[in-house]
Amino acid sequence: MTFAGAKDAVESINNYAVKFGYKIKFVKNEPHRIRVVCISERNCPFVMLASKGRESEGLVINTLTLEHTCCRQIEVPSTSKKCLANYFKEALYRNPRFSSKDMQGHVKDHLKLHVSLGKCKRAKRTILAKLQGSYKEKFNMLVGYIEKVKETNPGSKIELQLSKDELANGMRVFKRLFVMLDACKKNWIGGCRPLISLDSCHLKGVTFGVLLTAVGNDANDGVVPIA
Repeated sequence: MTFAGAKDAVESINNYAVKFGYKIKFVKNEPHRIRVVCISERNCPFVMLASKGRESEGLVINTLTLEHTCCRQIEVPSTSKKCLANYFKEALYRNPRFSSKDMQGHVKDHLKLHVSLGKCKRAKRTILAKLQGSYKEKFNMLVGYIEKVKETNPGSKIELQLSKDELANGMRVFKRLFVMLDACKKNWIGGCRPLISLDSCHLKGVTFGVLLTAVGNDANDGVVPIA
């Protein structure tokens, strides 16, 4: 097996330790060489050595003994804040109200491990900070997106509205966006019944809000988005 680099190797080994409940120790953790042993019990034969290959840019496993004489542990050092953040990233993306206590219970029930509530709280703060940061970056790109739509889709109507309260404080904060592509408008006018309905979808994640869609029906009763 070949890893892309030391970072990839360390992450994979830590995931292995968390999944099977082993206490591992990195005897060597260098950019070109990694050596790992199990310290769950004295004289446990597990060992892994990976180093930079001659024909590969990554780290290649040279020595591997997967046998363990130790029992599964309920406390594993590899269950770090970073590990928990990676594990719960998708769950918190879908439901930011997923509590730290729920995270702790999930680890106990599904991974058979014990982690402190404080570590779960720190992991949750890390995930939410990254998610909110990525959302802010995406919202800052909206103005460029609007200009690109107007350039590549002549006749389209697109309007961005900012929060008046935040504008008074000198901040540009997103409030709502209206988009009607010219092709959708012509499609509805040219081949749909003269009836417009409104569909709504409540958004989850960090931002919440509602996605409203004006839709029409074609001759086959198919739903056609308008705006």
